[in-house]
Amino acid sequence: MPNLDFTLVNQTNVPLHSLHVAPSQSTEWDEDLFEDGTVLGHGESVNITFSPANTATSWDLRIADSEGNYLYWTGIQLDQVSQVTLFYNDGVGTAQFA
Repeated sequence: MPNLDFTLVNQTNVPLHSLHVAPSQSTEWDEDLFEDGTVLGHGESVNITFSPANTATSWDLRIADSEGNYLYWTGIQLDQVSQVTLFYNDGVGTAQFA
């Protein structure tokens, strides 16, 4: 099984209150990957340990802010990155990968 662990960096200008990951072809989200009550502020990072049984090659991320608004990033190949930096500007979510 590939290593899908990664460091998530928040550059969205809003605190992130939850992180859900799912295979890109899925219609359901896995449980929240943030530890109990984790809030990831702008400019902060957190190590995500992610070991799903699913062997998908492409993954989607969904985060929520304090008001329950969701932002999405799709088609991420987590087996090929160790860091995901999320941005949100002018209503558009983008990401950088390292």
